[in-house]
Amino acid sequence: QVLVQAAMALDRRALRTKLRAEKCRAVKAKPTATPGGAVGVMEFTHDELPRPVKIAQKTAAGAAALDQRESTIHTLVWPCSPLFARFLCDPKNRELFAGKTVLELGAGNGLPGIVAGMLGAKQVVITDVDDALPLIRKNVEVNEVGGSVDVAELFWGREEHMAALEAPFDLIIGTDLIANMHEETYADLVRTLRHFSGPETLILIAYEFRGDMWNDHHFFDGMDSWFHDENGSLAPYAEDFSFAAAGCSEAELGDPDDYMLFRYRMKADNERKGEF
Repeated sequence: QVLVQAAMALDRRALRTKLRAEKCRAVKAKPTATPGGAVGVMEFTHDELPRPVKIAQKTAAGAAALDQRESTIHTLVWPCSPLFARFLCDPKNRELFAGKTVLELGAGNGLPGIVAGMLGAKQVVITDVDDALPLIRKNVEVNEVGGSVDVAELFWGREEHMAALEAPFDLIIGTDLIANMHEETYADLVRTLRHFSGPETLILIAYEFRGDMWNDHHFFDGMDSWFHDENGSLAPYAEDFSFAAAGCSEAELGDPDDYMLFRYRMKADNERKGEF
C-alpha cells in the first residue's frame, strides 16, 4: 500500500510544473553573526502563532560553539519539520493536540514540539538522544515555553528511558525519523511507538520520499502489524515555502508531493499480526 502510494505520488509529480513562484513568507532562515554562519537561527513565523519561533541549529564547523562535536544530523532543521509545523498551525488541525499530551520522537531541535506547546497542548515532551538535548533545551528556553514543554532523553527501545515517561500519550509526532536506517533501529522505533500508544493515541509521522521507499519497508511493515494507517500529504503546506539551512546557501525544497504524512492508530488485539 505504501509503495503504491509512492508510485501515485510520482505520477502526480510528472504532471506538475518544476517552475515555482519564488518563495516564502512563512519561514525565514537568518544566519547569526557567528563567523562562517556555523551556528544559525531559523525564525519560523505563522499568523496563528503569538510570536515567531526561533530555532537554533548548527553545522559541524559550529559544534565547538555549543561544546558539541558529534554528528550534526539531529541539529539541522530538515524540511519535514517546518512543513509539519505549518500543519500544526493550521486551525483545522488544532483539535489534534490542543489540551492534550504530546510526545515528539527524534526531535532534533524541537520545532514541532515547541509549536504544539505554543498553540495549546496540555503538555509536550520533546525527546531525542542525549547528544541532541542541549540544543533542544536551548530552543525551549529561548522560546519561553518551559511551562508546557519538557525535554527528555529517549533512545528508542531502551527500557529505562521508556519507563521514565508516563504512557500513553494522546498524540505522538515525528518528522524525518525514517531515512534508510538499520532494521534493528526500525524495530526499536516501532517498539517505542507501541509502548507510548493507547487505544485513543494518534501517531503522526512526517516523511520525505527520497526516490526509494524500499529501504524503509521494515518500518512500514512493522507498523502494519500493530497499527491502522491512513496516508496523507504535506504538499499543501509546501506551496510557496522556502527552506534554508543556517550558515549554508539555500537548500532546494523537493517536490511538494515528496512530503507525506502517515497517521496511525493502534489495532485491536484481534487485528494484530504478531510480534515485530
